[in-house]
Amino acid sequence: MNVPLGAKMWRQLRMASACCGAVMVAAAPVNGSAQTDTQFDLTCKGIVHSENIGADDIVPPPDQRLPRTDPYSLTLRVDLNRMAFCTDECAAIEAVAAARADVVVFRAQAGGAFGVGFDSLTIERTSGAFSHTWNRTGDRSRNLPFTRNVAVGTCEKAEFTPLPESAF
Repeated sequence: MNVPLGAKMWRQLRMASACCGAVMVAAAPVNGSAQTDTQFDLTCKGIVHSENIGADDIVPPPDQRLPRTDPYSLTLRVDLNRMAFCTDECAAIEAVAAARADVVVFRAQAGGAFGVGFDSLTIERTSGAFSHTWNRTGDRSRNLPFTRNVAVGTCEKAEFTPLPESAF
């Protein structure tokens, strides 16, 4: 499903894509005082713009053709006391890359050749704005090209759901 975008949002997506996901958009504030809270959930909604990078000769199936823009959602459980978080169904606990008074950097993976493995996820604590940029590996055998995905939107704070305990 394609979502229409205004000229301003296209510029923001292009800037995010060019600047490795460092753009933040104006958004509604996170409920409560996020600068002093250390345990919270975040419910994030916005849009994701996906585009092919490299391998122009690959023609993907119609439902995989790019560029396209779709709705995007992400749920995070955040425990800054442990500097840990998980996403959606909480299948894996991840380390928070950095937490400051103004921003939380959840992921900051540089990636390798052609940016494969790049993953940047940041949330601005005062406004609730998020930026999530990641690259997906292509698969020539299935006609799927390398893709860059840039998601932007807002997060709202919710009651904390504890992270699962480690088995050992």
